[in-house]
Amino acid sequence: MDVELTVDLAYERRERHDRLAPELETALYRLVQEALMNARRHGEAARTAVAVVEDDAMVTVMVRDDGDGFDPATATRGFGLLGMRERVELLGGTIDIRSAPGDGTVIRAVLPARRRGEILRAMGVTPGGQ
Repeated sequence: MDVELTVDLAYERRERHDRLAPELETALYRLVQEALMNARRHGEAARTAVAVVEDDAMVTVMVRDDGDGFDPATATRGFGLLGMRERVELLGGTIDIRSAPGDGTVIRAVLPARRRGEILRAMGVTPGGQ
């Protein structure tokens, strides 16, 4: 499967000094991982486009494939889609899954861009150990 990847994060653009919070980075990684596995394993996709973009204190993940698609209203046997929904919602985000048989799948999740430094400050620790 060919994968086109776009990553545009404030830390990478040098607009922020601290990376995203570890639990958010992990959730983004797992979300993309699960979407790619589903596209290949179940949708038999040949091409997939992945975008992870941070803008206005939010991170948007979009995964679009050209696979077989499915009916999102139909219950699935696995926990992949359920796990994606739970992971996103636990972090205060939203997820939208659009698909139709024969028409590929688009997964779009939007999550608050919590940062490592924000978590440390909330715990009363000064970033950098000072």
